[in-house]
Amino acid sequence: MKEFGSAEAFYQAARESQVDRIAAVEGISERKAVELVLSIQGRAPSDFLRTPRAETLYEDVLARISSFANTSHARNKVSLLVPLPQKEAKERLAFVLDARKRVASLDRAAVAKLLGRVARPRHPRPKFDSSVCVVVDTQADYDALVKAGVDRVCQVSTAEDGTPGNEVLIYAYSQGLLDLTGAENVIQVPFSRHVADLVPDAALAYYRENRAIWEAALELQGILGKPSVMRSILDTLDGLQQKEFSFEAVEKGVNDAVAWINAEIAARTKSLSMSGDEVLEMMAGKTPRKVRDLHAAVLREGRERILKETGEDFTSVFTDGFPVKVDDEAMERKRQELEARKKRVAFRGKVDAARKLGGLREKAEAEVLSLLEFDYAFALGSFALEYGLEPAAFGKELRVEGAVHLNLARVGGVPIDYLLDKESQVALLTGANSGGKTTLLETLAQVAILAHLGLPVNARSATVPAVEGVYFFTQKRSLDAGAFESFLRGFLPIVTSKGAKLVLADELEAMTELEAASKIVGTFIEMLKDTGSFGVCVTHMAEQVSQYTSVRIDGIEARGLDEHFNLVVDRSPRMNYRARSTPEFILRRLQSKASGAEKKVYDVILAKFAE
Repeated sequence: MKEFGSAEAFYQAARESQVDRIAAVEGISERKAVELVLSIQGRAPSDFLRTPRAETLYEDVLARISSFANTSHARNKVSLLVPLPQKEAKERLAFVLDARKRVASLDRAAVAKLLGRVARPRHPRPKFDSSVCVVVDTQADYDALVKAGVDRVCQVSTAEDGTPGNEVLIYAYSQGLLDLTGAENVIQVPFSRHVADLVPDAALAYYRENRAIWEAALELQGILGKPSVMRSILDTLDGLQQKEFSFEAVEKGVNDAVAWINAEIAARTKSLSMSGDEVLEMMAGKTPRKVRDLHAAVLREGRERILKETGEDFTSVFTDGFPVKVDDEAMERKRQELEARKKRVAFRGKVDAARKLGGLREKAEAEVLSLLEFDYAFALGSFALEYGLEPAAFGKELRVEGAVHLNLARVGGVPIDYLLDKESQVALLTGANSGGKTTLLETLAQVAILAHLGLPVNARSATVPAVEGVYFFTQKRSLDAGAFESFLRGFLPIVTSKGAKLVLADELEAMTELEAASKIVGTFIEMLKDTGSFGVCVTHMAEQVSQYTSVRIDGIEARGLDEHFNLVVDRSPRMNYRARSTPEFILRRLQSKASGAEKKVYDVILAKFAE
């Protein structure tokens, strides 16, 4: 790809996760760039997330992390987070915990605002300046400048073409074939193939274009307590602005000085005492020496005032006699002389600045990249801090203490405890409708996904088994024969392939009639145990399933209804406990309010629950 210079440079960018650079290539979207990078790195989330629901939970995690990122670079790197082998997951976990510690000590709002102004420096397209022409001595010199791209920013001609009429001529001499001495619009420099030496404004455009980035980076590095090369860049740019020349300001200074000279001569003359001889001398049309000395002294003082203010001697522009005036032709010559000189000085200043900044460019870009990388760490650290995440350990059981679903972590959700151990790696989960069974499954999935991503998890303490994949099945509706067959085909790889998995299933009885469902679920549980996998199956038919397999039955217990008929639920499952169902509580509530024949009906129904 021409944007990278070579195929190897492109692959190196992919290996370094430079999604934003790849996405900048015409025809490649950010999503496609992410896919390319993951493919080149040999990783895919689907290798671990084996069902659509598992993928959705994973994508939700990435979206939450991305909400703390402030640059496209960081957001794209977040999109590359995929489950890792244990060793790499532990390395990433250490990185995130360190990021959380760093972020906790910062004013996150201020840092986020500054990070939002940081981006990879833009490379402005060269602007052609028709007022400038670079003149060279030979055709070979001309060809060298065209090859260097100088002709893309200004006109280039040779001595044979004559002297063009451009406003500014840069004579880049190698043999000195042209005599341009005295030409006010000519700047003579030794021949160079570098744009910065001949048209420095073109080279400086990059640094001026990205000034906002340099400023934000400088402020950020100060907050982070790190040195920055940006101060040198900004001081150099500011120095160029200070060298801008305005003849109007100089001309005003001269006119102010002339007015002062005339007023001073008039004032001092009034205090002169004249002898008779001096009066006779004046009557003869001569200026007495005393007056000439006074005139010369005031002119000298006026010249010194101008010299101090402008650094230039303007004596030659004053007319003789009194009142002193400015000679317009002399002033115009002085203007041309000054502007030509100032242009040469400014040009050399720009060349020096372009050379200096060119030497800082690599450091500046490296510093910006380090801040973009910091934004990635900032996003991960902020996510861990904001959601109260803690590190999990890999082990031979699935244990969570004080786990909270990510949807509830920032609003004071009720923490839950749960365990799948060696004796009971698979369990059935029973309990009240709307009691939190699905929330528990999702919380366990989030903990497992976060741990395998190498991130701290949404639990006060957790141990997670190293599994090869997470399967999350949700069946909310009865399935027709075709859908039932698809479900079975999707479930079979779990029990026919080697390696432990985490299987979370929500109300699988909805897939077919109850007797068949209990047999199928019971058989799958037996097979899951044989593979060493971990699983939780939410079901309302625990008794039926337990006829076909020995499995622990856990329950999320509904304690009753409050005065508003809202279910009061103990969100942490009770292990080895079959929870009472929601209908029973509602029936008891209604029975307590009923009377007569209606109460007798409720009594009969409740008696069935007691059998």
